[in-house]
Amino acid sequence: MQEDLLQFIWQYGLFQAHRLVATNNETITLISRGSINKNAGPDFLTAKIKVGTTILVGNIEVHIKTSDWFKHQHQKDPAYNNLILHVVYEDDAPTWPYHFPVLALKEYISEEVLQTYQQLMQHKQDIACANLLSSVSELIKYNWQHRLLLERWEMKLVDWKLELANNQNDWQQLLIKRLIINFGFNVNATGFELLSKSIPNKLLIKAQSNPLEMEALLFGQAGFLEDSFADGYYQQLQTHYTFIRHKYQLQPMQKHIWKFMRMRPVNFPTIRIAQLAALLCKTTHLCAMLSSISSLNDIRSFFKITASPYWDNHVRFGKETANTSTKNLGESAIDIIFINTLLPFLFLQASYEDNYEKKMLVIDWLQSIKAEQNTIIEKWSTCAWRVNSALDSQSLLQLYTYYCLPKKCLDCAIGLSIFTLRP
Repeated sequence: MQEDLLQFIWQYGLFQAHRLVATNNETITLISRGSINKNAGPDFLTAKIKVGTTILVGNIEVHIKTSDWFKHQHQKDPAYNNLILHVVYEDDAPTWPYHFPVLALKEYISEEVLQTYQQLMQHKQDIACANLLSSVSELIKYNWQHRLLLERWEMKLVDWKLELANNQNDWQQLLIKRLIINFGFNVNATGFELLSKSIPNKLLIKAQSNPLEMEALLFGQAGFLEDSFADGYYQQLQTHYTFIRHKYQLQPMQKHIWKFMRMRPVNFPTIRIAQLAALLCKTTHLCAMLSSISSLNDIRSFFKITASPYWDNHVRFGKETANTSTKNLGESAIDIIFINTLLPFLFLQASYEDNYEKKMLVIDWLQSIKAEQNTIIEKWSTCAWRVNSALDSQSLLQLYTYYCLPKKCLDCAIGLSIFTLRP
């Protein structure tokens, strides 16, 4: 028995609550088990019970054994003065010197509850409840997924809020920085984040009116302009970057940070940087545009950008490709920008405006985007969990990472449903 499991059992009443008898043979009737306390002090607050014929209101402490009370030195802590009940799994104290009773739950907990817990904790698959998901209602899944999405965005937006606070609530600057980071598309996420930190925002704004200068700034800071190629366009970029670098005392990144291995050429960081340069040259009024959109389709065309013509027959500097093709930002890439940057950004704005309707609209827009495809989402699909939209995939990524992998089944609505449906 684990203490967090016993707390879970008490919190959700997963025991036979009729005819409870304390270790001093007094009958106990539960009126309210109290609310769980995640901070210091007793485990459950403002509970209400009836001991014999006396109704008591106060706090409850939960331990595996009665002796844990003394082991944890609670008798010396005034925070426990208002206790009305000590709940334990088994009673191992020969005497109990306090006025509030001890309730040993061992005989009131069914073997099925313990077996379910062991089954989940010992399961070797990442998704421990995979074989039990069919017993969980679609309504529970639906509600839990929406809560998980909000949790995911709340975690994501902590750093964004700090950036706003540190930059006098400059929303345009926040959006540009997050767009740059987004262009890492997971594999090169670290590189693009370092790139975003290496360029002062004033230089990005200054370069927006000159695509060549924007590419020079981005490629130069990314470390791609340190070589020597007999390539006219490359040399133009070098000339521009050398001037900018010395004028503003810039320090470029190390080129080895960027990853090319096992990637399709259209996803090479060089192509992504060229596409990013084209996008940033259009973002001057992006914040204003976002404030008035009524549909994602209003803004989708804005992101249909193409890398400069040099990249029609290049995927790296200095070497032409056999085939020629324009390097457009594809629909799936635009969806990822919407999922990871644009919609969280709009949700954050709505939160600052205290605009509930706008927040719900942003969530609706997320639900209109196709689900992401990756190995984690494939795991959920094999569990017969329907993944139809980006809201589904985002919430399931949160569920997998923060609940399934660390085995936090007791903190999960799916886990709770499985426990409560056991015999």
